[in-house]
Amino acid sequence: MASNSHTITVIEHCRISPPPDTVAENSIPLTFFDLLWLNLSPFSRVLFYDFNGTRTDFAQDLVPKLKTSLSLALQHYFPFAGNLVTPTTYNDGICISTKTTIRYLDGDSVSLTVAECDADFIRLTGNQSRDIDELSCLAPQLSPGFQEHSLNGGCEVQVSSVLAIQVTYFPGQGICIGFTNSHAVADGRTIFNFIRAWGLIAKSSPLNLSDDASLYNCSKLFKLPFYDRSVIKDPEGNLAAIYMSQKEKSYSHVPPILAPAPAKKVRATLVLAQTNIEALKKLVSTKLPRLPHISSLTVTCGYIWSCLAKVRNAIDSTVEDEEQHLMLAVDCRARLDPPVPETYFGNCITSCLITTKNSQLVRERGEGFIRATELIGESIYKKLNGGILVGAEMWYEDFKVVKTKWKRERVLGIAGSPNFYFYDTDFGWGRPRKYEFISQKLSITRCRDVIADIEVGLCLTEDEMVSFSSIFWEGLLKLS
Repeated sequence: MASNSHTITVIEHCRISPPPDTVAENSIPLTFFDLLWLNLSPFSRVLFYDFNGTRTDFAQDLVPKLKTSLSLALQHYFPFAGNLVTPTTYNDGICISTKTTIRYLDGDSVSLTVAECDADFIRLTGNQSRDIDELSCLAPQLSPGFQEHSLNGGCEVQVSSVLAIQVTYFPGQGICIGFTNSHAVADGRTIFNFIRAWGLIAKSSPLNLSDDASLYNCSKLFKLPFYDRSVIKDPEGNLAAIYMSQKEKSYSHVPPILAPAPAKKVRATLVLAQTNIEALKKLVSTKLPRLPHISSLTVTCGYIWSCLAKVRNAIDSTVEDEEQHLMLAVDCRARLDPPVPETYFGNCITSCLITTKNSQLVRERGEGFIRATELIGESIYKKLNGGILVGAEMWYEDFKVVKTKWKRERVLGIAGSPNFYFYDTDFGWGRPRKYEFISQKLSITRCRDVIADIEVGLCLTEDEMVSFSSIFWEGLLKLS
């Protein structure tokens, strides 16, 4: 594999399963929360770590330890070793007995790629613009799916992997651990819990665990995942059936949304310091004293949204009256009645979709930012206080509307959350140097060294990035 400026050499492809005889065969149905994300392209993210060990250290110490600890982590997070099973053909148009499930069979496994890269590790982990291809090759592709005849219902089903991992060694510099996962199986909270659990096991375990693997008590290190699907109460009683019916009608011939960023784009990280965030909050509270929801997330998203709108307007002034859409994920776990455990495995999120004209977002003297934050704050408040599941029967249709607009890049989806602090994920050789999303245009996370600061990851064309950076910093300078 090669990128524009470096080469990746694959050392090994292998498959990692839970320890033998530790996990029973299982089939976990997708809930209506999961089905909402069924047609999204996989999400990819990377963690970079400083590591000055030799190739021998990497091959004989680090890789075996990662394999063994991953196997132990999969003992508890076994769905990641399984497959997504989705019906694709129907007898007489009906396939009642075969539903979309996560299936784990004995011997199922996760694809693990071990590679070496000759890139400049320090440059690659910086905040400056980097070719997206340089980062994309550090995250693996999911294994190709295959067709299978289901004995239960007579349907043809698609069997698809749900997680792939790649460990890349930069000689004498560092390592990168890349993850690609299906969103239909796990939301951000679930993948965060899994990666954190794997890191805790790797850091806390001796190298040779083969004799004690079955007795190793991981529950002392982290809270075990919660799999009981009965805690997800369907307000309509048949939302899953409604969504699947809408899927067959609307999505069978439409490519997935959120496709990986195209070539000739760059990715950069900009940091909103706590002082900037507090100044933005103060401005909003002064201008909009009755706005019911003002948070670090709302002002960050409002500021980024308004800056991006100005970039579009500068490149093409005809977009001023076009609609712009912002999509934010909202974790429902603590907001359901009764609440769902934080460790619930799967998807338990919905989204806020905010729409306005581009002309509203580009208003001068900070008014575009104020309007953006007002719309975001009102939308989140309404979602959190008007009943988190109100209108759930229309969520899939709402996604269809989003999908038709996505190709024109008039929908901005925000990946990540300030609530998931990946910079504490230590596999035994220290905290990450850099955490980054790969496949999303915009991502947000807490800063590595100052937790109150927010890192904003952006993927744009080089010209757009230059324009955005200028608008971003100029706006903050005026604010100060």
